[in-house]
Amino acid sequence: MSESPLFLQKTPLSLIDAAAVGALGTIPFYLITGFLNIYLKDIGIITLEERVTLNIILLTLCAFTLPLAGYIAGKIGYIRIMVISGVTHLMLCLSFFKIIFLSPFSTVLSAELILLGISQFYVAPINAFISKLFPTSLRYKGTALRYCIGMALFGGTAPYVSTLLIKMTHSDAIPCIYIIFISFLGIGSVLLGNKLIKDT
Repeated sequence: MSESPLFLQKTPLSLIDAAAVGALGTIPFYLITGFLNIYLKDIGIITLEERVTLNIILLTLCAFTLPLAGYIAGKIGYIRIMVISGVTHLMLCLSFFKIIFLSPFSTVLSAELILLGISQFYVAPINAFISKLFPTSLRYKGTALRYCIGMALFGGTAPYVSTLLIKMTHSDAIPCIYIIFISFLGIGSVLLGNKLIKDT
């Protein structure tokens, strides 16, 4: 019983940083597959069949791009590839939300493939990065707890936050602001985590 508080006392900054890194690692996927495609169907931009097709194609994309992204991260460095992915999210996010609500299925598919494909270059090295935030004796607990916190706070709530933002502002594109915020959080957390790794 006393081990968990001691664990939290030893690694509070690493836990916070790991959970924040996990935000950008989970939100693009959950926002697109768990909210956006359902919302696009509800407002009549795509059909139910097209929504199912989109999610199948996107899941297939992840299955193929994750190993490729991991390989590239191993060649050029996971810090660099994660930062590049986060910055690219920032650059494309606004255009993505302008296109997604005005275009036919083929363009919706292309836009989602691009954004989710880019996110995989952040996701692929995330476990290797986070594991180095913790000493060997605490690595399993730290990584597992990060996964639970990051998924629950950010990935799991992304559809609800997006729905709430749209209801409050009456703007379909307002979730873009959420992704921009999370992108800044993800980039900053990677840079902070890199400093924590170097200091250990």
